Amino acid sequence: AKVNVTSMPRSPVYEFLTVQNPNTETRKTPEWNFWKYLIDKQGKVAKVFPSSTEPDAKELTSAIEKLLASKP
Repeated sequence: AKVNVTSMPRSPVYEFLTVQNPNTETRKTPEWNFWKYLIDKQGKVAKVFPSSTEPDAKELTSAIEKLLASKP
């Protein structure tokens, strides 16, 4: 189903990822489809990747592996 990402009423998950995210480095509003947010084991946004980042990009896969290997 379609959800609002940038306009109101914004989907609660995107509200959490953007507006309510206290980290200004990862508080990014999607600019296009396939924007990627990595969430750490504490439920915080760890890293953000734009649409131009391919799903198999080394930068993305390395960040995922690092998060998976981290201690809670």
